[in-house]
Amino acid sequence: MPIPHCDALSQIAVIHNGIIENYEQLKYRLAKKYKFLSETDTEVIPHLIREQVDAGAAFEDAFFAAVK
Repeated sequence: MPIPHCDALSQIAVIHNGIIENYEQLKYRLAKKYKFLSETDTEVIPHLIREQVDAGAAFEDAFFAAVK
């Protein structure tokens, strides 16, 4: 069963089936701002979205920026 991964505020949840090849670099950068609760690559996605939303992006724009 897939497990959702959430951002720091538990407002953004992601279920992902695939591989994020550059997740280690993303996680290293994001870990300065956000707490990671697992070792899975999927957890970077909600934190990337949260980072964009906190910078003022609309959710949809933040989503697309995170996954491009």
